[in-house]
Amino acid sequence: GVPVVVPQERVESSVRHGWALSAHQAAGMRWPAAVVVLPGDAAQGLSRPWVYTAFGRGERHLSVVHGVDQALPRAVAQVPAQERTTRLRPLLEALPTPDAAS
Repeated sequence: GVPVVVPQERVESSVRHGWALSAHQAAGMRWPAAVVVLPGDAAQGLSRPWVYTAFGRGERHLSVVHGVDQALPRAVAQVPAQERTTRLRPLLEALPTPDAAS
């Protein structure tokens, strides 16, 4: 793979859009090849989990077309710091202990 840069004017006149899905819609599905398009205005919505979901759709080939500058590497490098809050601990603590059952 050698990167190829195509001028925008040429793309606009020769490329036709086909069908597309959002990464959210494509979650859980896979195809032999996938193209992920990240326009410049997508930079604010990028996150590590989103990138993982979007980039995992292609089984053998993935093409990434992006204009988000450094937002993509930042999103991939960003590890979520916030812990998930669930009700699991209180539910487990409310269960009777084996000693209490006898």
